[in-house]
Amino acid sequence: MDSTRGGGRLAELRPYDCWALLAGVQVGRVAWCRPEGPSVVPVNLALVSGALWFRTTLGSALVRECRGQRVAIEVDQVDIPTRSGWSVVVHGVAQVIEDDDVPESLHVLEVWPAGDRTAYVKVEPVDVSGRRLQGAPTG
Repeated sequence: MDSTRGGGRLAELRPYDCWALLAGVQVGRVAWCRPEGPSVVPVNLALVSGALWFRTTLGSALVRECRGQRVAIEVDQVDIPTRSGWSVVVHGVAQVIEDDDVPESLHVLEVWPAGDRTAYVKVEPVDVSGRRLQGAPTG
């Protein structure tokens, strides 16, 4: 078998399946267009009431450049030994939410990096899509 060719099956995920996968994740990547070009950063996130939320610093590029702008959030899981995994992308509009308007359940959203992460960002989804790769033989 030619090792440069994949043998896995790629399948589109239904939106319902995408949301079910997103409900169980803690880390994703936010992508947006900066004046200098595209930028991507990892964030801890949570799915609450149909929106994706994350916390960052008030002076971050995410707060300065993404307020009211379209962003993409990508989340995935990969199992290298089985050559399988999934990926979900949510496109939406990022909004910085004042502390008084943040759902109570988000006040405990764990953020892995040290520092003051007091800015809550809510991404209202416009669309969601995903794909799953079924494992391929490795031999």
